[in-house]
Amino acid sequence: MEQNTRYKLEDVPLSQLEKVGVKRDFMEKMDQRELTDFLNGFRSQKLYTVNAKINDETYRLPAKIRLHREGDEVKVRIHPIQRLHIPDQYMGHTFTNEEKTALINDRNMGKVIELQDLSGKKDKYFIGVDSKTNEIIPL
Repeated sequence: MEQNTRYKLEDVPLSQLEKVGVKRDFMEKMDQRELTDFLNGFRSQKLYTVNAKINDETYRLPAKIRLHREGDEVKVRIHPIQRLHIPDQYMGHTFTNEEKTALINDRNMGKVIELQDLSGKKDKYFIGVDSKTNEIIPL
């Protein structure tokens, strides 16, 4: 039985992935659940080593990858490991000191809050911190 996903294998922009240093066969090494999640636009479970250009220097950095759509194109978004930083505001929400502490210590806020996306639409989200990249993730 074929599983429905947001993107199909043939949608994956392999040339874009190769540009950042991810080999074409990376999806063959994913287990079925990780591949399904990846094709649904979720971040990869594993870290991949990618090329990053910073101040005209090229570096190899560990990062998670995911697919996303820009207009009619499927593109790859790179999520490198970063230092944990909780901003004062995020998607229209101002974090309290207690919320910041929960994100730092527990890696989630333990509650749902209202956030506003780029189009101005408001919705309820659970906020967590990716354990590998230290990025804030709205779910």
